[in-house]
Amino acid sequence: KALSRADALQNHTLCDNAAVSIGCGVPNLHPSQLYNAADNKQVVLQQVWNLTRHELLRPISVRQTAEFFRLMLPGEEMASLAKLLPEQLMLRWVNHHIRSWLAEHPTQDLVPPDFKIGNLDADLADSAALAIVLHQVSPAATPCDADATLQLTDRAARAARVVSDARRIGVERFE
Repeated sequence: KALSRADALQNHTLCDNAAVSIGCGVPNLHPSQLYNAADNKQVVLQQVWNLTRHELLRPISVRQTAEFFRLMLPGEEMASLAKLLPEQLMLRWVNHHIRSWLAEHPTQDLVPPDFKIGNLDADLADSAALAIVLHQVSPAATPCDADATLQLTDRAARAARVVSDARRIGVERFE
């Protein structure tokens, strides 16, 4: 049985309030925007992305993964590292692997010598950072060639290569 407009709006209000309560809300979202989703695709996609991102990053913490303590900066206290948000920990982890790769490849000219990412969105879009991290974490028995991937100038081809390499080393797809 289809919900009435009032019931549907109430349902969307409850959903939005639930998302806001876990830190995944879209600012200034009105339930009617969700009700009229066909006219508000960007808002709906933003809400879905916020929920997906939350679910991906939620389990990441220093308390659950003690190895993150290796990412402490010189002079940094353990307590301050433990206070970092999951996204900040992931940024630090990715940039750690990028720095390590750059140190191992000082003469490469595929990425700038000061290459790093500042967010988990746009900075990953060209797959360069992902190719480097995949190279760094791949098992010795099935290495991933970051150089070959980074030489691809077509962003879609580079992304396809990263996905292909990830599958080859056993990275499971997130659904």
